[in-house]
Formats: sequence, structure tokens, C-alpha cells
Amino acid sequence: MNAVPVDRIRFWGNRVGFLFSILAALLSCLLIFWSLQAGANPPGCGEGSGCASVLGSKWSHVFGIPVGAGALILYITLAFLFARPKAAPFLGSLISSAILGSILWFVFLQIAVLKAFCVYCMVDHSLGAVAAVLYLLLNPPRVGGLVAGDLAAVLLILVQVIAPEKAPFQLTGGDSARLTGSGGEQALVLVENQPALFPAQEPVFGNPGADRLVAIAVDYACPHCRTLHAIALEAVEAEPEDLGVMILPTPIHPSCNPAMQNVPDRFANSCEVAALSLMVHAENPEAWQTFDQWLFVPTAPRSIEAVREKVREVLGSIPPDALQQAEATVKRNVELFMAMPLSGNTRRVPVTWGVGRPPVIGPILDPDYFHELTLPPSSNGETSYD
Repeated sequence: MNAVPVDRIRFWGNRVGFLFSILAALLSCLLIFWSLQAGANPPGCGEGSGCASVLGSKWSHVFGIPVGAGALILYITLAFLFARPKAAPFLGSLISSAILGSILWFVFLQIAVLKAFCVYCMVDHSLGAVAAVLYLLLNPPRVGGLVAGDLAAVLLILVQVIAPEKAPFQLTGGDSARLTGSGGEQALVLVENQPALFPAQEPVFGNPGADRLVAIAVDYACPHCRTLHAIALEAVEAEPEDLGVMILPTPIHPSCNPAMQNVPDRFANSCEVAALSLMVHAENPEAWQTFDQWLFVPTAPRSIEAVREKVREVLGSIPPDALQQAEATVKRNVELFMAMPLSGNTRRVPVTWGVGRPPVIGPILDPDYFHELTLPPSSNGETSYD
């Protein structure tokens, strides 16, 4: 049996490597595109999915730049080196080593830190890893290039670890929230041509009469909502008289929110849980804050049976008329959510409004940025700390 000529192996190996590099680069382009949209998730990846958790984490960006941008540069360069295999062997070793080191880091993050997997990211990693290994098999590795690539991957890790913990939130560019009236009569307009909200009548932590008001649309099954909720409570505890945080339960399950489709199973009871929370607020406002925090305590959503039992513990029963009124309030919150100037899969929770600011879509993991949202913008558009 005749052995396959080495030249033929190199010929086809370089073409396969080129193809895998180009496919990885194209998928990186898509991941960059989704990252730059206002809270967008890839098709098939709803809120609470592995893709949403990974792409919405601080690890998906470096100082606001999607990590996919760096991957795109590496994959395009590797594709060029497959097309010109003798062009720069040192650079090829460096690029391949950097790709493999970075992939190991991002897979580790998904397994050990985020405990969630992005299918699109894993496919991209697989394509890139095959291309990088193939290059090193077809071309004698240069030790200096391998070391330099490893150092580049270590530098990426260090930068991500020490970088400020800001998630890739996006401003919608829509109308800014505005406050009218004062004291117990003040009203907050979040979306133009939609009903104004009266903080004195809504679920609020802190002072509903404060000039510094923040409204947050949340789903109790949303992981990012839980994180933002904790940040908001810390801010209120620091300034209970000067700050008010309005909680707007806004379920994203399609049974009560027509804007959403194909959400994960964790949101199956979101509509009923939101209504029960609002009912508790209407029937026993003093008990609502404890109930609201109880809903957000566990990592996984509370079972609907546990929520109903908790409501009965607080109220003694679930009055049908009160529940019906709460469902009407849920519908109002959903209509606010749907009225924001967004399209398609850019619509998600949490949504955060600060007075004088357009809504922020998606996760806010940085307490400093949340604090900025509670401060009125100055006349020149910059944040005022006075």
C-alpha cells in the first residue's frame, strides 16, 4: 500500500486549516455583532440561557471591546498563514499558541466560573482549536513563538481579571425618563405615550418621593435581574432618604409577554410569580419588600408551589379579585416593555431607567455605573456628582 506523499498532506492540510480559520472568523464576526446590539442574544438563546449568561458576563468584553474582536484578528491572521505557509513561521507559532491558550481560558470560565455554556462560543472555540493544532502539526513550531503566544494569553487573563466588572450593557437611544410633580404627587414617565407611574403607589425601595429615582423592570427568574436587584438594595441602604428604586415585575414568558419567544424553562412561571408579587404589594405593602427579596434569594427560581405557599403565609389567602388586579398591572408593565424603541431579540430584562436618561437594556454588574444612573445628568450631558 503506497504511503500518501507528504506534499499532498501539507496541501490538503493547509486548505482544511484555511477553511476552519475562515469559519471561526465568520462566527467571531457574528458574536461581535450580537455583542454590539442593545442586549441582543443569538437566535435560540433566550434570557437565562447559557448563551445569554456567557455573552452577558464581564468576561465577554475587555474594557468594553468584545473579546470576539481579538479572536477575529487571530483567525484571519492564521488563515493568511495557511494560504502562505512559509510566510512567517514564528508568527504562526505565536498565533496558534495564543489561540489555544485563550480557548483554554474561555472554556475554563464557562465550566468553573459561569457554570454555563454558549453553544456558539464553543463551536467557534472548536473551529479555532482545530485550525491552530493543524498549523502546529504542519509547521515545525518555533519555541520563541510558542512562548510569546502563551504570554499573550496570560496577558489577556490578567487584563480580564483586573478590569472593572462592567457588563456589556447598551443604551437604547430612546426617550429619557422624566419626573413630573413633587413629593407624594410626583409621576415618572418612562416611555413616551405610555401611562405615567406614581412612585407612591408602586413597589419602591427607599424614598418614593426622592428626586433621584430609578425604575427597574425585572423578571424574578432572570439571573442578571437578581444581581442588579442586590446592587440596587445596597445603594438604597446607603442613601435611604435620597434615593428611590422602583421595582417593575415584568415577566418575559410569552404567555403574558407577546414580545418574547422561546425562553428557557426557568421562566415558565414568571407571569404568575410577577402577579403574586404585585398582589402582595397591593394587599400588604409593608410585607412586600421581604417577599420581593425572598423571591430573588436562590440561584434557581422558586417553585410556583413555594411562592403560592409564601403568599398564603403573608396574606392568609390569594384573593381572586386582588390577583386579577395584579395581573392587570403586569400587563401594564409588559406594555411599557414592549413600547421601548427596540426590535427583535434586542428586547430583554433587566431594563433600568434613571431620571433624565434613556433606558439601559441588559445586565448592570458594576455598582459604580448604577450609582451614576441615580445622579441627574448635568447640562453638558456629563454626570453631575454635586
